[in-house]
Amino acid sequence: MNKNNNLQSVNNNPMPSKDAISDFKELIYRRHPVNLAGSATITVIMLIMIIFFAVFLSISDIIELNLYLPYIILYSGVLIFWAISYFFMNWVFWYLDVWIITKGKLIDSQLVTFFVRRRAELDLKQIQDIRFTIPGTLATIFSCGNVLIQSAAKESNFKLMFISNPRQVVQDIKDALTEVQTVSKEPVIVINPNMPTIRLGEELIQSHLISPASLDTALTEQVQSGKRLGEILLEKGLLNKKDLVTALSSQYKLPEVNLRRYNFDLEVINYLTSDIAIKNLAIPISKTFDGVLIAIADPASNQIMENIRAYIKVPVNFAVADETDIKWAIDKYYNLDKIPGQSPDFNPDSSQYNNIKQNY
Repeated sequence: MNKNNNLQSVNNNPMPSKDAISDFKELIYRRHPVNLAGSATITVIMLIMIIFFAVFLSISDIIELNLYLPYIILYSGVLIFWAISYFFMNWVFWYLDVWIITKGKLIDSQLVTFFVRRRAELDLKQIQDIRFTIPGTLATIFSCGNVLIQSAAKESNFKLMFISNPRQVVQDIKDALTEVQTVSKEPVIVINPNMPTIRLGEELIQSHLISPASLDTALTEQVQSGKRLGEILLEKGLLNKKDLVTALSSQYKLPEVNLRRYNFDLEVINYLTSDIAIKNLAIPISKTFDGVLIAIADPASNQIMENIRAYIKVPVNFAVADETDIKWAIDKYYNLDKIPGQSPDFNPDSSQYNNIKQNY
């Protein structure tokens, strides 16, 4: 089977001009108005009950109307105000919870409380896969559903909940990605192997992850031992693995992924054999619009990238992940204990990994 047939390319779409993208209008999406049906129903029921109760007290002989009529009006008014406020509160949350597509970003802006807003942004060029679902009969009737976006960003999943016409939303996002990718003339993920924009030590200091004194100590030991700077910092406890991955991601302008939280596309795992994955400490994690995304531990190694490109023979994009997480993912997704000739007690800390060169 030709692997190219499994991959959808966005390059077949017409190429917009720079004038077209400069005129790009922001697209704003909200949850379908049917989301307000529940709160509207509750509000109407409360109003009917309040009015019924007030009328009942007014026409019955339970109380003396002349004495208690002002109180009935007052309490009924308070309850009516509370019921309407309940619906208004739900409407405010519905109106202010938005997803926005701009000229290069997808913005998720959600109102947590009246005074607290959560905002997350995703670079469109980091999108790896987009899917939509229409859950249930009600969603089918009103043509609404969920859009799930798989990305190579730290927040690996973006979810647009119960929005109108999810199929069109998916197409809108693909069109926006195509425009950004075409005008910038860059791939979905910028790949610049072996040409970091800044030295790792400088990146760590600028990010306030280590002190200049710690860097000097590590550099002195590096001269003596020949080890990689990152490896020394980890051994001395001057830096943790997550911060090192973040620094490498920034240094080589590659996205950072957390494999423990990443939603793997199992269809792409076999793009690399287990032997090649172990040898290069790399693992395919998802399809891109024109190829496949590979998580690697060592973005400084041009040899690793070239080995992977030569083997896969489709467009390859890279992301940086923690070495231990890559070992864990290889063990999990390749089911190494079931591979003929593989020891059943294989684990990521086995000697098979210890013979691989250090990646930092």
